[in-house]
Amino acid sequence: MVYKLEVGVLGILSLVYLIFGLLLLILDSSAAHQEQMMQLLSDPSKAAQFARVVFDMLNGLNG
Repeated sequence: MVYKLEVGVLGILSLVYLIFGLLLLILDSSAAHQEQMMQLLSDPSKAAQFARVVFDMLNGLNG
């Protein structure tokens, strides 16, 4: 038995808008992440604390 999938123009447009919206959300999330990273790394004290946390996490993986 073969099923034929028929998608109308409105269905295709809805899918395009959904995909476009998801891409915008991903890009916005990436921009926010970059902004937070720059704020963190531009402060030497916070950058040192962050480096210590990462070091401790990686060191925990080895032990």
